[in-house]
Amino acid sequence: MAKYRDVSPILQLWRNFLFGRKHTNSQRFKDNLSSRSPPPPRIPKGPAHALSKNYYYTRDTRRKVQPPQTVELPKIKKKVPQMEKSKDKCGCSLK
Repeated sequence: MAKYRDVSPILQLWRNFLFGRKHTNSQRFKDNLSSRSPPPPRIPKGPAHALSKNYYYTRDTRRKVQPPQTVELPKIKKKVPQMEKSKDKCGCSLK
């Protein structure tokens, strides 16, 4: 394994002293990367794995959405007692 690019050992000590910790090189080197061939996932079979009668529109829940229904309560007319027109202190009539 070859040594990775970095500054000289004296500058490494000075940098670690100024950082207050050991410096971590954030560059990516081939030896530190994971392999490109991970094992395939094990997914259980479901209704979407069928070969026939597997139509998307039957499983699409967005098609089941409808506009909201308006529910109205019966309107009851209440008789509101009429108030007499009165005048306030400035002589203006109130409605």
